Amino acid sequence: MSRHLQYLNCLRAKLKARYGDDDDAVREVESAVNALEEVEARYRASPAFDVARGATEIRPNFMPAPNSAMG
Repeated sequence: MSRHLQYLNCLRAKLKARYGDDDDAVREVESAVNALEEVEARYRASPAFDVARGATEIRPNFMPAPNSAMG
């Protein structure tokens, strides 16, 4: 979940608590949340996501392999 989606979910919760489900602002944020969730779901399902995730993975072996000169 992106930071922007987290922000929208928080805003939606605050607006619902203050104005209720039938308010225009709540409905507008609801539609923005739904649209962004759909975009992010499509992105996570794409092969580009796997490539981007693989580029940022932390690999366990940071030390170079010892060579024969080091003894």
